Amino acid sequence: MSIKFRCTCGKAYKVSEANAGRKMVCKGCKKTLRVPEAAPVPAVTKSSSRNTAAPKSEEFEFDDDSARDTRPVAAAPPPLVNVKRKRRRSEESDQRRDPSKSRKTLILVALVLFGLIGGGGVGYVVMSAATATKAPPEPQKYVQYKSQEGHFSADAPDGWKTDGAGGTGGVPPWARFEDGTATISIKGNPAGSVVSDMFGASQNPGGLDEEIPEELTPIGKMHEFQKERIAVDYSDYEEQPGKNVKIPWGEVRISEFTASEGFGSSIRGYRMTMTSVQWQINVVAKCPKRKWEEYQPIFDHVLHSIDNGY
Repeated sequence: MSIKFRCTCGKAYKVSEANAGRKMVCKGCKKTLRVPEAAPVPAVTKSSSRNTAAPKSEEFEFDDDSARDTRPVAAAPPPLVNVKRKRRRSEESDQRRDPSKSRKTLILVALVLFGLIGGGGVGYVVMSAATATKAPPEPQKYVQYKSQEGHFSADAPDGWKTDGAGGTGGVPPWARFEDGTATISIKGNPAGSVVSDMFGASQNPGGLDEEIPEELTPIGKMHEFQKERIAVDYSDYEEQPGKNVKIPWGEVRISEFTASEGFGSSIRGYRMTMTSVQWQINVVAKCPKRKWEEYQPIFDHVLHSIDNGY
């Protein structure tokens, strides 16, 4: 008598009753099965035998090491499904079913790109137009400044705050031109004229006609002498070598310097030394280092405009 049964995958088998309880591997799903016990066969009539077809089954060979086991056959677990892949396939299927969504997305991306490019072009045109129509800055204008007693005069920048006094009663003349953080200070020194006379007397004691280096001339020595007095007002004071120049006042010596003042702010400026019969005058023009290019031309103009004022 044969035992007929089906695997959970649907594949039918027919084996000998002697194999009941033995293990086998399904050829369809490769799952290990156990052959069930034989069931009693009901009586079959002729009509039922003609109308009922026996299910197609397949002979199966068992391994020799298969052990008899009467436990029920386990049901096959449900197949594993990759949720992400399923969702992605579903989205791709939706796009294929509704191509208008893809077209809408492409149109939206194109509009965004066009807006960015167009907006940048408009901004460039506006900036170019603004730059083209912007007039160049007007040149700095100047007004003449003269000390109260006429000890010196200079071109003061128009619009700057100006102040000054002194020149009588033994008080040295002074002036100050200010534009926010930029200042030009002109201060007289009564003792400086005496020192200048001493330097002048020691310039060429032998009366020899020979060329003297600029730093050894009276104005050069006075300039170096005044350096230490001015440097004490700053920190990190550094100065480039000076040079003698001619201005309406006469021969003077100018040096460019950098320093720090206040809360560590960096400054850059000029220091100029001048001498006369009555006064020795020190000029300091300074501004924040970041604004040097803006104020340097103004400093140059003012320093080279100083005269004796008489």
